[in-house]
Amino acid sequence: MHDRARSVRFSRAIRGTFFRGFVSAAFLITALALLSPLANGQDATPSKPAAKPKIWKIAFDRAVLQTYYVGEAVHSDIFVMYSDRRGLRRVTNDGRSHGPVWSPDGSRLLFLHHKKEDSAVFQYPVRRLGVDTDIGILDSDRGEPLEESLGPGFIPQAAWSPDGKSVAVDFRPAPRRAWDKTGIYTLDLDRSDTPPLVVRDAYHFAWSPDGKKLAYVASREKKNHPAIYVSLADGSGEHRLTDPELKADDPAWSPDGRKFAIAVEHGIHGTPQGLYVMNDDGSDLKNLSGKKDHIQSPVWSPDGKRIAFLVGKDSDTQIFIVNADGSSLRQLTNERKSYCRHPSWSPDSKEIVFECREHFGRYYYYNPLWSPLPKTDIYLLTVDEPDAKLTRLSHDGGSNPVFCPVSFSRDEAAERQARPRD
Repeated sequence: MHDRARSVRFSRAIRGTFFRGFVSAAFLITALALLSPLANGQDATPSKPAAKPKIWKIAFDRAVLQTYYVGEAVHSDIFVMYSDRRGLRRVTNDGRSHGPVWSPDGSRLLFLHHKKEDSAVFQYPVRRLGVDTDIGILDSDRGEPLEESLGPGFIPQAAWSPDGKSVAVDFRPAPRRAWDKTGIYTLDLDRSDTPPLVVRDAYHFAWSPDGKKLAYVASREKKNHPAIYVSLADGSGEHRLTDPELKADDPAWSPDGRKFAIAVEHGIHGTPQGLYVMNDDGSDLKNLSGKKDHIQSPVWSPDGKRIAFLVGKDSDTQIFIVNADGSSLRQLTNERKSYCRHPSWSPDSKEIVFECREHFGRYYYYNPLWSPLPKTDIYLLTVDEPDAKLTRLSHDGGSNPVFCPVSFSRDEAAERQARPRD
């Protein structure tokens, strides 16, 4: 009996030892199987690192009100910073510059430049700042500006040609008796002769992507009934694209040059107000926004897939985006009693930078140097994140932000080390 009991206990011990050894061996084999790919670097599936947002250059202007013993003066200068808020630096220092526009290759800045006047900058005659504007050009974001003058007058818009060799401006000469010379001028930067008036009585223009044509707004057939026109870059071959009864405005050429985005103010024949796209010959007019009033400033994303635009009201203006086929209409901003405007797309079409300011007056849209100054700051938003919050890029004021169309070079990365004292 005792021998039998010892035999049973011995058998159980052997089985238990074997089972524990089997489990240990299985565990060891599994562990080696999991670790071996990491050790030899083959057949491993490494975890993907979180994608870091790209950093882009942004130019903008900042206006400040300074007090003197004889009154107050509005000063505005051009600044450049990166989209992570680093590297803030002032690139003009005359107090008379605003509205920056990057050249197509990102090497130069075009901006509007108020002529140096005596008392015109002070508070009481401050509205004279709407007159006597030149353009300035910086060969780099650190050089001295090259000034180009068209004489006494106001320039509300200036834009580079796609090849960066010339600039088109909407020029309104002064005094009023000279306003028969109002229109679009082109300045060849390689020549010093008087710039020609290429399109008379036109405004809100846009270059075609190949630089061969200009689209613009003009009231040719009926006063106060603007239509979209297209001509060659020298002004020849003008033809109308939209019915004057639509009161179309703000033509924006798609990146491939095949379509326009336009704002329709006055619907006719069942055509409601709103944002529309049409072919480059004016055909196939299509509503993208539904019926919305006070559409302004459509801007195509660089990849041509989306359009940002403004919807204005008496108390605020907000930014919307929509796909080029009319799908996924979305309101990006919802700042009550604020004007959010001047959207600019990042080169990868993933972010939008814009300004928001307190409710003030619509005339500020045309001249940020008028007094008194509303509180205006610059914000950034990632458009592919539905719940993304606005990132405030400036705290001491800023307006007219615009992304550089190209990425910055490696030697400039060191400039981003110091955060702006902003």
